[in-house]
Amino acid sequence: MTIKSHKKSKSFKKISSFDINYTGGPLQYYDSNNLILPKNGGLNILNPENGESKALLENDQADQNDFDIVTSFLVNVRRESGEKEIIVACRSGLVKIFEEKEAGDDEKIELGEKEEEDDDNDLINDAEADSQSKNKIKTFLLKKQFRGLHKLPITCLKTDSTGYLLATGSADGSVRVWDIIG
Repeated sequence: MTIKSHKKSKSFKKISSFDINYTGGPLQYYDSNNLILPKNGGLNILNPENGESKALLENDQADQNDFDIVTSFLVNVRRESGEKEIIVACRSGLVKIFEEKEAGDDEKIELGEKEEEDDDNDLINDAEADSQSKNKIKTFLLKKQFRGLHKLPITCLKTDSTGYLLATGSADGSVRVWDIIG
């Protein structure tokens, strides 16, 4: 058997570069215009076209140890409905699932926790204007949270092709599979 070697020039063109205090960890596109990345224990969203970066989950606590640091995250898209959600694993062992919600200018939604009358849910806020409608803001409302039941922090999250099963991998060497719909 002969293996032929093709010598082709394989170079890549750098489109842009950003100095935004990226703190390491996974990067994932939310959609074609927005990249989600870890920053200072939270999450930021970056628009690579214009370089704008905004906090999705921000460590704004007076005592830095009060913030539940994000250890892993992923964008989950349900195959049947196309519904998007952001799944976040935190240092405390909690897994939080945020669903996308459209809010008009009249709905002032703050990053963090909602008022008590709104069931004490967390929010992730993306202040990027919707390209279809200038008065819409993408926000993410806490839909569900559960304890990951690992002995050490969750370092990896992955969903199956349907978006209904979630696998969590931990620094303790264990993997757990969850039905996140039921």
